[in-house]
Amino acid sequence: MSTHEITIALSFLHITLNSSSDLTTAVPGGFWPGSVPSNKTPPFGLYGYQSGFDTLTSNGVRLITQPLYQVRVSGPASIIDQVAAAAALTDDVLKRTVNTSVTGGLVAASYRESPVHIDEQIDGVPWVSIGGLYRLVLQQVPA
Repeated sequence: MSTHEITIALSFLHITLNSSSDLTTAVPGGFWPGSVPSNKTPPFGLYGYQSGFDTLTSNGVRLITQPLYQVRVSGPASIIDQVAAAAALTDDVLKRTVNTSVTGGLVAASYRESPVHIDEQIDGVPWVSIGGLYRLVLQQVPA
């Protein structure tokens, strides 16, 4: 039974973002898919699916999947320098990752397509998120 490509991407992001000692120091709240548990200390990281496409053979066999994920570091605007530094470390970790095996697949490449910057108010406090949109190039590996 094959593993769905989204599961491969989520596994890759979880392992990669939470296994760098420099990054876990810079982002004490950890990296989370979608939303962050309320007891986490900022800055923390978020990642989520944005879009993607498949590369197919002429007879419709899927060869490669290229999902696009938003990955960002968030925290109160009062610590914007810490958030920006953590976002730069995040970029360093993701852009250097190639040919990584995870359960059910292989991530051949990871690279940033564009930066992300979001300002928002959370409970009346200014917050900032800095990161990027990362393209993953991956494929299923038969079990």
